[in-house]
Amino acid sequence: MNRTQRKELSEIARALDQLIAQATEHVERVEAIVDEADEALENTPDSLRSSDRGQQAEDELNSLREAFDDLSSALDTLRQATESLSSPA
Repeated sequence: MNRTQRKELSEIARALDQLIAQATEHVERVEAIVDEADEALENTPDSLRSSDRGQQAEDELNSLREAFDDLSSALDTLRQATESLSSPA
């Protein structure tokens, strides 16, 4: 790999680091929302939880949890890729 290619990869790694920092903030916000929704659902009386609306809320929370897990996994993969770009070959 020549100097120009190494420089370009270094610039890409820096840009990805910035993207990771921004994405991490958003993922943390999603996590906070999941935690709040989970707590609210846990404090919901059983009679309401078993209703159609309660089941819908639980389904939505499960979808949100899955989205959080997927986002976290994507961030981990992006971090690993950035580390690979930053490491000398």
